Amino acid sequence: MKTEELAELIKSRRSIRAWEKKPVSEDTLLKAIELATYAPNGGNQQNWRFYIILNKITIVDVADVVQESANYFASWPEASMHADLVTRMLQRSSFFRDAPALIALLLPSTNRR
Repeated sequence: MKTEELAELIKSRRSIRAWEKKPVSEDTLLKAIELATYAPNGGNQQNWRFYIILNKITIVDVADVVQESANYFASWPEASMHADLVTRMLQRSSFFRDAPALIALLLPSTNRR
């Protein structure tokens, strides 16, 4: 890839927070996961697991848990020092609630007893 092509790709990148009410093809989801596996990671361990979630109830449940976690972090006394950041986090933490598909990324716990 030429530098100009890479620059255009980076500059044209955008976040989507409004979803069409149509399913995402399995090919698109699998391609997204394949591309994500090229992301840098510590020691090239690639110990992540990807889960495709299509069930609307499960997507909403995940969004609820993420929102609860954001609310919990926002309640910490230290959060007041970062009010603008915390406000944005609370507004956007469950932005995917109405998405037609969700790709969840999980890593194994490093807290082993």
